[in-house]
Amino acid sequence: MSLVFFVAFLLAQFGLAYIVGHSEISLPWRTLLARSQYGERLVKFVECPACFGFWAGAAFWEMGLPDAQPHVAVFRFFFWGCVVSGSNFLLGRLSRLI
Repeated sequence: MSLVFFVAFLLAQFGLAYIVGHSEISLPWRTLLARSQYGERLVKFVECPACFGFWAGAAFWEMGLPDAQPHVAVFRFFFWGCVVSGSNFLLGRLSRLI
């Protein structure tokens, strides 16, 4: 894995978290989601860059790198979820976008 790919992956995850959780594009969907039974909790989850980043980062990383050994896959899932979650939080605070 190259450093350029790693940085591009983290920036893409931050962009995804911003688009889904804070942009005007997704506002109608978040408003619609908030009206459902558990919508208020789901909207808080989607708008939190660290929460959304954990699951999105782990899922997208695992889709790109399948592994035959289950214990390694679980570790990588958790590790990359934490890396993306932390980077989303830091990038959001530093850029003041989120």
